[in-house]
Amino acid sequence: MAGFETSRRRFLGTASAGVLLGTPKGQDPRTRGEQSPNERERAIDSNLDLGAVYIPFLGTKWDECIDHQPAVGQYDIEDSGVIDTQIAQMKQCGISTVLFNYGENERTFDRFRAFKDADRFANIDVEAFWAIGRIFERNLDFDRFVEFVAEEMIPLPNYKTIDGRPVVTFWSPGYLVANDDAKEQIRDEWGGLEGLFSTIRTELTVDGTEPFLVGDIGGWGVGGFPNDIETLGRQFDAITSWVASPDPGLNPWDEHREEVEESFRRSFWFAVENDLEFVPMVFPGFNDEPNSCWGDDRHVPRSPSHLAELFDLALKYRTTDRTYIATWNGWPEGHQIEPGTFDGHDYGTAYLDVVKDAATRTMPPFRIESFVPVTLSFDRTVEESEVNPDTSPEASRDLAFRCSELELLTADGDSVAAYNVGRREAEPQFTEGAYHTAQNDTRSTRWLGGPTSQTRLYFRRERIEEATELRVRGVPIANGIAADVLVDGTRTDSLGFERDGWQNYVADLRATTTASPATARATTTTQTRGSATEPGATTVPRESTGRTGTSSRGTTPKPRTDPASSTSGDVPGFGALTAIASFGTMACLQYWRSDGEAD
Repeated sequence: MAGFETSRRRFLGTASAGVLLGTPKGQDPRTRGEQSPNERERAIDSNLDLGAVYIPFLGTKWDECIDHQPAVGQYDIEDSGVIDTQIAQMKQCGISTVLFNYGENERTFDRFRAFKDADRFANIDVEAFWAIGRIFERNLDFDRFVEFVAEEMIPLPNYKTIDGRPVVTFWSPGYLVANDDAKEQIRDEWGGLEGLFSTIRTELTVDGTEPFLVGDIGGWGVGGFPNDIETLGRQFDAITSWVASPDPGLNPWDEHREEVEESFRRSFWFAVENDLEFVPMVFPGFNDEPNSCWGDDRHVPRSPSHLAELFDLALKYRTTDRTYIATWNGWPEGHQIEPGTFDGHDYGTAYLDVVKDAATRTMPPFRIESFVPVTLSFDRTVEESEVNPDTSPEASRDLAFRCSELELLTADGDSVAAYNVGRREAEPQFTEGAYHTAQNDTRSTRWLGGPTSQTRLYFRRERIEEATELRVRGVPIANGIAADVLVDGTRTDSLGFERDGWQNYVADLRATTTASPATARATTTTQTRGSATEPGATTVPRESTGRTGTSSRGTTPKPRTDPASSTSGDVPGFGALTAIASFGTMACLQYWRSDGEAD
């Protein structure tokens, strides 16, 4: 599909996933440790590149914080025999990489060295899972932590690589933009996020090979990524997500699963738009109620079936054959899959059986070609502060058009699919130039525009192929705003918007036109046509309004008015609607706490 060629960051199956991602089918040809005959016999041939997060600081937590019972017994990172058993168990269910939880404090160095001393360490890949925010939260020595990864982890023959590049995954990097002190320090020492991660890339480049950086920002996507998180996300080569940041109290599974899917969906499209990969992270549940140290009574019911459901979602939203598991042994927060007894329930190998099933299933190829981008390229936007005196220039948005409905139509005017804009479950996927939702008792909406003056959204290809027109309902921020309509990068029509209440504007999706942006064919329609519904598509009643568009039949645009002459009372959307805050932002801020060790 046009616009999605591969690049140094994006692979999308241009080579065998096994060879490219270092899966068991295509092992990196570096020197590896020898497996025992029994382990070679029992290790499975996985179709997924599975990495499991490993928590190394459990030794002092069994008596101090928790009292669960792993099948191997309560253990410490010094117990090399236990580590050997764990590595064998991982390999036997298809896990090929240990994501070693790194950077909690300065004891992380000795813990990794102890883990590395296990006899079977060389039989599995290892990767740094770096809690980068601890550097700033606990005033740790940044240079020392970067140096350790560069000198004692990456050079290992079994360090995880993608296309030859060593992989470093950053856990909860959102702290870097959510915490004011961290932001100030990063600005003072590195000039901002770009400078910080440029330094990390440079310092972790070994023998001329640049690292492949993965950032855990997915949880911020629920409700739409905030701008500073989008900036953060662009520093990485891939993004992932944690456990969807459960709230204190019981989080019913169905509701939490919806949050996870929203996180996956937003992460997928952010990755596609920014030429990144999306590595989904799955987990069996969450329960830190028994944790007397940092538990916050957060509970998402645990179940092997829940883990299986998330593997299904990961398969749906992945852009690579990589998937992370949270976690192998996160006993303090109840998201471990390691065999044992948790809170009195002995679940045996039930979770490992789910992992093995996921690892050995047939993998359909990833296809971004299933979707088509449609772009509204506005000729201009208006600063929100110019028309709304309650908005400061610093908080001002770049606005063009307030949209409430979208509908794909056939040439006969029949509905293919209709969408309620502003209702995340009933709208296409916006990836650029769409602000957070707003709603009242009458309608839900989004303001379109943005810093680039264009809004991009994706429809399923089969819908676009069936439709010939797109109906856009809404009101512009000012008179005389126009927009080109592009389907998969090709201009097909243009629209001219006028401030005459809520109007329907209809654009041709098929014809390539050279007409200037203009207003045209005004009609009135009151009927509600049934639509072939799909996820994100509903039947939307049409109100009696004008129907305006251009295509090659366009006419001359009306004179444009000075947007500065408008007032907040003239512009629908200011003062009448309450914006829905991104609860993903609030949840991730709440989630950041002294999980793990405080010393």
